[in-house]
Amino acid sequence: MNIYESINDPRKLSLWFAEQERILKDKTSQLHSYKTTVKKLQKDSKALREEALKLSPERADDINFEENLEESSEEEDMPEFISIDRIYEKLIQKLKSDKKALKKHVSQLLIIMNRNPDELDDSMSSNEWEGQPINKNDHKLEIINPSITVFEPIPMHDDYRVPIAYKTGGLPLLDEKIQAKIRSVGKELVREIGRKLLNGDFNLTRISVPIKCMQASTALHNTLKSAILCPPYLVYAGSISDPIERMKLIVTSSMCSFYYLSTFEKPINPVLGETLYGILEDGAEMYSEQSCHHPPVSHFHIEHKLYRLTGYFNFTAKAGLNSVTVVNSGKKVYTFPDGHVISQNCGEDLFGGTFFGQLRHDCHGEYVFTDHNYGNVCRLKVGLKDKLTDYFEGNITDKNGSVICKAFGTWIGYLDFDGVRYWDVRQIKPATIDYKPNLPSDSGNRKDLQLLKEGLVDEAQVAKEEIENLQRHDRKMREKYHPH
Repeated sequence: MNIYESINDPRKLSLWFAEQERILKDKTSQLHSYKTTVKKLQKDSKALREEALKLSPERADDINFEENLEESSEEEDMPEFISIDRIYEKLIQKLKSDKKALKKHVSQLLIIMNRNPDELDDSMSSNEWEGQPINKNDHKLEIINPSITVFEPIPMHDDYRVPIAYKTGGLPLLDEKIQAKIRSVGKELVREIGRKLLNGDFNLTRISVPIKCMQASTALHNTLKSAILCPPYLVYAGSISDPIERMKLIVTSSMCSFYYLSTFEKPINPVLGETLYGILEDGAEMYSEQSCHHPPVSHFHIEHKLYRLTGYFNFTAKAGLNSVTVVNSGKKVYTFPDGHVISQNCGEDLFGGTFFGQLRHDCHGEYVFTDHNYGNVCRLKVGLKDKLTDYFEGNITDKNGSVICKAFGTWIGYLDFDGVRYWDVRQIKPATIDYKPNLPSDSGNRKDLQLLKEGLVDEAQVAKEEIENLQRHDRKMREKYHPH
């Protein structure tokens, strides 16, 4: 429909104006989004340029995004009747072009910051920089994925939970076969251990669980998998210096990983000294080792040139009448190249309906993120009184306890800081991990794990028992020669 066809027909004219109003709202929103993105990219680009100049003045000075940003002309003649979408089209295309140029510029600067200045090839032109690898090690990714180097707030504001969310909160187990296996194992344990198990007086991590209700991965895999939201957030956090923005990005990368980590099948317990090595999608090297058998403690070290994540997970698990609570008393520490350090505690996982009712998973507890340089603290409480159990809220406060900003969300939907969306399950894609079993002690070399992956459950159970018997023997030898 156009204005010329509608001008003599009031009904058509009314429809035409309604259509133009809809287009206006849509284009205005689109225009605002691009303007916000370009403005943020310009700010980040300036900050990155300053850092890159310190590392490689000559090369960084050659990279200039301003030459790619052309001024638009406002003096062109317009036809008498022009649709609103055509009026906005040129400006939006201009902003798209600016956004692309700025992203390329930021990518180039990040490459400089992630390369040893001695390795720079002076023969490269600025146009050739974007495709160059960060380093020459064969086992690392060639470049940081450009799609995850620049964080952009998500233009959404709805109260969203994933469609499979349980009516009272958390995630339900929908696979009836897995549920049947878990419940059959639970009944076996009750027969063997008795009342201690149901009274919560028994630590489930100290008993051997049949492999038929386990996943084809170890606790070390799950430990490293907890970092799969580092690339979308910590790469950017490492390229800026704003402590509050860094805190928001760290909180997001940690709290919002819960959804991707949710599982009902138990991971295989690693033996003492078992290791795991992998490479995260952004090129970060990931190391994990089982440093204690009882209690089970897994240490990890994740190294990227823009961030470092270290710490340990220490799990205990206790059963109630119809539930199992897994408590992680571990710690995570985030360190950046400028010496900025932020740490956090870990929380609890609750599995309800272990014997009857709907089997479901939820997260509980208070999470505290502490800035050791500036004194800022973020406290988040998961499980709110008047909301479904998967919701959480909290504040970031300064060293004097004054509230800087508020956080609200659900670990199966979204996270907002002062109404600005930092994570939305519909928009953010977690990073992948490429596991490389380069040591004999690597989890990938376990016979029971290999057999379980092939679906040979009975054979995997035999292999698991052999490994556990060997570990018990080793422990006796250690206690014999080192009793204290």
